[in-house]
Amino acid sequence: MFRFGLQPVLNFRKRREEEKQKELAAVNAEHRKIVAELLALSADREAKSTELNGLLARPTDVMTLRLYSNFLIWRDVDVELKKKELGESGGRMRKKQGELRECVRRKRMLEVLRERRLAAHVREERLRERILMDEIAANIWFKEGP
Repeated sequence: MFRFGLQPVLNFRKRREEEKQKELAAVNAEHRKIVAELLALSADREAKSTELNGLLARPTDVMTLRLYSNFLIWRDVDVELKKKELGESGGRMRKKQGELRECVRRKRMLEVLRERRLAAHVREERLRERILMDEIAANIWFKEGP
């Protein structure tokens, strides 16, 4: 019966990898949310810019134009802040990917070690079995005679 002595460590590393996968999924979902918000802000800014251009084509009071202009300026600020947030989110995502890669690498090392030890165990069992069969065959041959 094969028993891998480091199985508790391997189980711990598997759980650790699963935790890292969940953390990466959460960061990835946050990143996608930020991308969606950025796209919405950009689309809103473009829509208001087009609306302002339409207002410029016809007579409009100055306060309305100033209101649209200020809105566009602040929307640009919002877009820049969201881009900065997106960059930070990308950094967090890369960090979590690196952590996950490291966990996978460490787990894989133990899995390879377990596979090698299992293969060695199987070879030893086959050798013992072959020796036993040879001994049984020799005993039968000696008992029955030539």
